[in-house]
Amino acid sequence: DKDRAAATPVSRSVSRPAPGGMAMGTNLDGLAYWSSAMPVLDLMKSASVWLPQAEGVYDTGEAIAQDRNGWPLLPVDAAMRRYRTLLVNILHDNPAALPAERYVVLYEGHGAITAVDVDGARVLSRIDGELHVSAGRGGSLYLRIDADGEGRDPIRNIRVVRADYLPLYRAGLTFDPEFLERIKSFHALRFMDWMNSNALFAPIGGPLTDEAAIERAPQLDWADRPRPTSMRWGEGSRGVPVEAMVELANRTGAEPWFTMPVNASDDYVRGFASYVHAQLRPDLKVHVELSNEVWNWIFPQARYARARARAIFGPDGDGLEWYGMRAAQVGMIWKRAFGEAEKRGLRSGRVAMVFGTQFGWRGLEATGLETRHWRDGNGRPMHAADYFDEYAITGYYDGTMNVDDAVPIVQSWWKDEDGGYGRAIAELNERITDFNAPLYQYHAGR
Repeated sequence: DKDRAAATPVSRSVSRPAPGGMAMGTNLDGLAYWSSAMPVLDLMKSASVWLPQAEGVYDTGEAIAQDRNGWPLLPVDAAMRRYRTLLVNILHDNPAALPAERYVVLYEGHGAITAVDVDGARVLSRIDGELHVSAGRGGSLYLRIDADGEGRDPIRNIRVVRADYLPLYRAGLTFDPEFLERIKSFHALRFMDWMNSNALFAPIGGPLTDEAAIERAPQLDWADRPRPTSMRWGEGSRGVPVEAMVELANRTGAEPWFTMPVNASDDYVRGFASYVHAQLRPDLKVHVELSNEVWNWIFPQARYARARARAIFGPDGDGLEWYGMRAAQVGMIWKRAFGEAEKRGLRSGRVAMVFGTQFGWRGLEATGLETRHWRDGNGRPMHAADYFDEYAITGYYDGTMNVDDAVPIVQSWWKDEDGGYGRAIAELNERITDFNAPLYQYHAGR
């Protein structure tokens, strides 16, 4: 059953929302050991990073050599490291984790592996390659492997599956049926956090954090994509592989909304689009966006875009112009993969290329749509606006209740019979009428 859960496309489907039902999409929470979403059957996919430990030392802080899938490569010579064991959080402080739940731990390789005795967690039985364990009374589960075991065949390919879900996993399925039931009414699923779009990766290693490294980040090719065989799909990883996201769309009937890596090469985009074209249900539309909030300076993609703009358009190059140009190019590749017209409006198809901008920042969108400095190979002007099918805005609903000055006002509402609910709704309604509605009208005219 080696990782069949993600590697094998599955066409079984949950009923799609009936026509006239909820025409609403949602972002999906990123995978994490504390997230109550718990979307996947194999909880190793949402586990923590490896934590190196020594006697009396919770974290030695050492780097851990890993293979391309994230499994530790343990040096035989113990003198090369301080840590004696490696800990991984499977479930921790997770409100959805059931107390004393039973799990099956499947693994390959040789060495000692056990459930950590925290809050009553324990090993129930073991045979070679398989543990049956019980989580703690609070639902938490931690695994520990011995770093002093057999170095030439270290433990790897660990999978952690709820005991009653093991038949589903062995049948090649990826997703928790309870998760599927919760999301089945949504019309579209945006994979921004699943694709770790607010991080920037080079072909090898973890997220780039150094400013110079972000600005010089190389492009990612299709060979650098997240893999079904990767140990982790959550925070700090390269994200959920396209195989799993397409499986989820196929099973729920929701339209997938992919946020492509900001430094994806043409090869990456072509490989991704070709896979989706071959494996996605033919009745489903696809929404494609380049990264997420490329205008937002708290994210590395904004700094990367500015660096690329200056390299292409000169020292005064604007990152939003580069974003518009590159997003349009990404859309062209997707539409070619689906055999569709590249320009908007020439012929409707399944691929909708998305342009994203900030809700309250009027005029920000113009640079990315007009692309004044973009020219084709013959020197003719190119306008990114001709290649977008959908226009997405980041909006906020706060009623101005999220500022420090509003604290005493909100606290005064608590004395109302309904605890302030009525006045909070009234404040939101007024804010929507006075602030949000005019901005929606502005963007609707773009």
